[in-house]
Amino acid sequence: MRIKILGGLLVILLVLTAGVEASTVSFNPSDTSADIGQTFSINLIGTGFTDIVDGGGVNLFYDASVLAVNSVTVDTTVWDFFDAPGAIDNTSGNVSDVTGF
Repeated sequence: MRIKILGGLLVILLVLTAGVEASTVSFNPSDTSADIGQTFSINLIGTGFTDIVDGGGVNLFYDASVLAVNSVTVDTTVWDFFDAPGAIDNTSGNVSDVTGF
């Protein structure tokens, strides 16, 4: 009886995880340097997401004593459900609520 229960649990586990994919979010370039006052760009890239993603969001936190965010631009050819550019708070070091649904 114990073997049947364990076998059944294994089948349930395999069925539940069959659609799980490893999605990643990364920065490009992953490392950069700049002089004080110099402007630079960093791309936030998501890969491995399924085609059935209906929405999402991003919040970024940074050290406001060494970095200021000037703007956020979303590539709507990739994130076509984008609807909010978010709020930049250079006092607390936070870009919040970059969302799409």
